[in-house]
Amino acid sequence: MKKKILAVIVAMLLICAPLTACNESYKEQPIEGTQDTSYAVISNGGSAVQYGNYVYYINGYRGYDDEDGEQNYWGNVTKGALYRAELIGSDAKFDYVTAFGTTVKDVKTFASAFDPQSELSFVSSANDVVIGYEKDEDGEIVYDGENPVEVKETVYEAKTVRIASKTIGTTGYDKGGIFIYDEHVYYASPSNDQNRNGEFETTKTAFFRTKLDGTGTVKLYTTENAADSAPYAFYKRGDNVYLTVLDGTSIISVKIGAKKTESVKEIATDVSEALFPVKDVYYKGIDTNEAADFIYYTREITENDPVRSGNIAVALRPDGSEAMQIMANGNTVTLMNVDGGYLFYEDAQVGGDVVMYTNLHQQFMTGSQTYKTAYEANKSAIEAANGANSPLLGHQSGVALDIENIADYTTVLCYRPNKLSNQVYSVMTDGNGIYTYDGVEMVKVYGEAVANLYTVKGTDVYFSNSDGQYFATNAYTAAQSNTVVTLGTDMSTEATFHLDVMGDFVMMIGSVDDYASDYAMFVDLSRVDEGAQFVGERLSEDKYDPSVELEEGDEE
Repeated sequence: MKKKILAVIVAMLLICAPLTACNESYKEQPIEGTQDTSYAVISNGGSAVQYGNYVYYINGYRGYDDEDGEQNYWGNVTKGALYRAELIGSDAKFDYVTAFGTTVKDVKTFASAFDPQSELSFVSSANDVVIGYEKDEDGEIVYDGENPVEVKETVYEAKTVRIASKTIGTTGYDKGGIFIYDEHVYYASPSNDQNRNGEFETTKTAFFRTKLDGTGTVKLYTTENAADSAPYAFYKRGDNVYLTVLDGTSIISVKIGAKKTESVKEIATDVSEALFPVKDVYYKGIDTNEAADFIYYTREITENDPVRSGNIAVALRPDGSEAMQIMANGNTVTLMNVDGGYLFYEDAQVGGDVVMYTNLHQQFMTGSQTYKTAYEANKSAIEAANGANSPLLGHQSGVALDIENIADYTTVLCYRPNKLSNQVYSVMTDGNGIYTYDGVEMVKVYGEAVANLYTVKGTDVYFSNSDGQYFATNAYTAAQSNTVVTLGTDMSTEATFHLDVMGDFVMMIGSVDDYASDYAMFVDLSRVDEGAQFVGERLSEDKYDPSVELEEGDEE
């Protein structure tokens, strides 16, 4: 009997060997500097998020493979982990315009400043770093006795702290980065759980929450199916945060309580595709009754549906409490994005595909009692902002990109930039340039080869070429009179997240120098000429080692 018990113990030890998920714990030392939660969160869901005077970001890209369970074991991850850096600057205010066109004034934020001495916009420290050795006129290393004479340089480095030592993000979904609500940060990471055969299931996705002081990490949910490219997002609704994720063909809603996951439920089945829009801005008390506060999915038609062809589009709350059919026109629709309160989608019509937009106000008024109640409570303010007869209050819809134009473009991004106007724009590329279409006129805004078209923020479009150069240019001005700004060079990367616009900054994943690549680099948009700033922690193998010069000298 003792031998049998010993055999079981040995087997368990082999299964739960050190540095596997079997005994993974999430302990982290609390860090200095308390997050003021009265600030607004900027760029929620991105690879870098500004929360007042702090920036939370992914410290580069290490890859997502984890065959032995060690690479993504808590405590082992530096490159690709969640970090925080403190900005230099002062408090500021901004006005937030809702999708209804009403304005929330004096939302608290933080305006960054640039330190010319450190050449950084972040709080930094000065360190003397050995950059080589003194050499004589023949190029030989000079020694003081047995020791080489070091050449040092004062280097300013941003003070950073690690918040969560997990690989942030998944292989194929670039819209699910860092989510911050109040005192916690929420994120996804490749699972390092093992199946019965002892294989690490890295194609599944695990979701976590960590306090902003780096403590209190809990695992919230792990997908049942391979989901390394599946869409997901975190939403604040009422007093709770909800994780929604497409797990196989089901949308799962995870209600997160004060200390742990409270409930997990399936809120949609037989899902063909899902869209989880994210509002860039969050602050305490923000209204949650815009189009971006709902999630969307499509499904195949059934015998109970009013149409016999195409598919069905549905909108529902992240907690599954309210659901409504929003589209069943007999065509197959493909969901694209939500912007400015409008849902954009591709409609497969008889003559070809068309990009459409729609204001779902009427559907929400009918299908969501909470939306209707909130709207009616603010109706006078909405009418004052837009006019009582404004089409913003009704079912405004139309064509964003027609049949003659859509087929020629590899990437199409749709926007409603002015929430006091019904004007929508499509920004797209065919690889040889960037074009903007306003429903009437096509304008070429950039005239050279384009590899990736990332986003439009404000008036600018952000993109890259095949040489790893990142650019920004005005999204609405013709190419011959447009100013193109270079944001970074040598930024080639295989990371899921390439570029993110966050507050005053653009964050890119790319090269620091000849020794370090695939790290987070920040460009201050108000000081682009200052170049990209490295803000992070390097692995030791990604630092210049001057002892190489000694070894080379010994070989000679």
